[in-house]
Amino acid sequence: MRFIESFRNIDKRFIYVLLCDLLFFAALALSIMVFAKILLWGLGSFFQIPGKMLALSKIADMTQADAALEGVGTLMSQFKSKIALSFIFLWVSFVLSFVVFKGIAWGLIKEQKLEKKYFIQFLKLNACWFALISAVLILLFMLTKPSTTGFAVVLLFALSVYFTPLLYAVFNQKRKIKENLKRLWHVGVEKIYYFILPGLVGFFILFFLMIILSAVVMKVSTGSLGYVLLAGFVLWQSWFKYYIHVVVRNIR
Repeated sequence: MRFIESFRNIDKRFIYVLLCDLLFFAALALSIMVFAKILLWGLGSFFQIPGKMLALSKIADMTQADAALEGVGTLMSQFKSKIALSFIFLWVSFVLSFVVFKGIAWGLIKEQKLEKKYFIQFLKLNACWFALISAVLILLFMLTKPSTTGFAVVLLFALSVYFTPLLYAVFNQKRKIKENLKRLWHVGVEKIYYFILPGLVGFFILFFLMIILSAVVMKVSTGSLGYVLLAGFVLWQSWFKYYIHVVVRNIR
C-alpha cells in the first residue's frame, strides 16, 4: 500500500526535509514583509500627488506651475517604479525560495545529488513554471469580468497547489523542461485518478492532526495554538511529499 510505503521511505533525512520546509515558510513570510514595505514606500509617493495638485491649482505663475507639474510627474514615475520593483522582488524571492528550499527537500526525498547542475535545472524549471502562472494571472485580470475574477484567481491558485508538488515529483534534471512538463501533464491530468485516494487520505490526516493538536494545546496554552498548528501543518506536508513521491514513481 502506497500509504504504508510512504512511512517506510522516511529516514534520518526527514529532519532536513522538515527543516527546509520550515525555512521555506519563513522565507516566504520575510519576502511578503519586504514586499509590503516596498509597496508602502511606493504608495507614499502616490499619496503626495493630491497635495501637489492642490498646490498647483493655486499657482498663477506659469514658470512655477511648470516646475510643480514636473514634480507631480516625478512622483508618478517614482510610484510606478516602486510598485514595479515591489512585484519584481516578490516574484524573484518566491522563485528563489522554491528553488533553494523545495529543491533541497525534494532532492533529499528522491535521493538525488544536490549538485550545481541539479539546482540550475531546478531554477530553470521554476522560472518557467512561475512565469506561466504569472502570465495566466495577468490574463485573468485582463480578460475576466470583475464578478468572476475572484473565482478565476482562486481556481488558478488551487490548480497551482495541485500541480506544483507533482511537477517537483516528476522533475528529472536529465530531462529538458519541455519533457518534464509533458510528464507533469501525463501524471497530473491523464493519471489524475491515482491521486484521488492519496488526496483524501492526506486531507483526513491533516484534519485529524489539527483537531488533536488543538485539543491538546487548548488545555495547556491557547496563546501558542497558532504556532503549534503551523508546526503541525509543516510536519504534515513534509510527510505528504513522501506520499506523492511514492505514488508518482509507480505511474508509468
